[in-house]
Amino acid sequence: MNLPVAVTYVMRNPLNLIKKWFRFMVGKRKVNSNLSIYYPFPCLPFERVSRWVNKLNQYILYLFIKIFVRPQESPILWINDPYKYLMIKLLKPKISVYDCPDEMLFSGNGKRKRVYGQLKKEILEQSTISFCTSKVLLEEGKMHAKNCFYVPNGVDIGSFLREKCRTPKMLAKLQGTILGVVGTFDERIDVELMSFVLENIRDATFVFVGPIGINMRDLENHPRVFLAGKRRYEEIPAFIEAFDVALIPYRLNEVTRAVYPVKLHEYLILGKPVVATSLPELEQFSDMIWVAKTKEEFLHHIRAALNESDEGIRNKRIDIAKANSWDERINQITEILHNYL
Repeated sequence: MNLPVAVTYVMRNPLNLIKKWFRFMVGKRKVNSNLSIYYPFPCLPFERVSRWVNKLNQYILYLFIKIFVRPQESPILWINDPYKYLMIKLLKPKISVYDCPDEMLFSGNGKRKRVYGQLKKEILEQSTISFCTSKVLLEEGKMHAKNCFYVPNGVDIGSFLREKCRTPKMLAKLQGTILGVVGTFDERIDVELMSFVLENIRDATFVFVGPIGINMRDLENHPRVFLAGKRRYEEIPAFIEAFDVALIPYRLNEVTRAVYPVKLHEYLILGKPVVATSLPELEQFSDMIWVAKTKEEFLHHIRAALNESDEGIRNKRIDIAKANSWDERINQITEILHNYL
């Protein structure tokens, strides 16, 4: 089931409200014989600041589930949002799974971060099982619960290797070296690092694929920066295939220390050389990718990646990605679940 979004979110664009209401009226979308998706109506705003608003929204969601979804007795409950912790007590599932995602980004006076931390602690304590996407999250989770397991992000191999990717038409006119980044451009991205690289590699074009949620005005207006914007998932492989070097230019801070970038294996499955900042989760792949601790090192690694001549390492990258496919992750998760069922 899709989680509800706040009224304030959909009201920013009236079209969002129409789409949400239409999906709610449709009721559910049947994906296959044993999978259906339900779309609840928008919830009250400020639930990420106020505990009582959060509880009220959860009771509303509970009523929606009981009336429209009508789950069987003792269902398996899967939650990836601490703000829905109360569902465990209300639905009384046979097994409750908390899928602990990457750390959230917070701004302001810190109240949202405190509320999030409290709810995360509660859901870790109440869940039967918790899956953590990074080793840092795993260690933190074990402080509150015993049944925590390390299940990092993977890659959908079928989507990326289904057929030979053709260069997107919008990139066809670009000449020279292409340095690319795929993902959401938010506070995790080191804009200053990108500007430094752009200034020092003057024969390269940067291609940014994904929605932009931060001030990147200097980069956006640069003649050697191409903004592809938000793309459909099935389009992503073709953009990555066009990259000469794929980048993971994250800042190093409290949030990114626990990040396991989804884009890593999406880059590797296509055999692309990868240059990344020294995120803790990426150190285990340091023999397959370039990991930089400074901006000068990042620049040096890009130049080394552009001069790479060992064809065998491309196949090694693909093998690494295959070992980290979503199919492998599902097998791991299924085995753990069976132990509790």
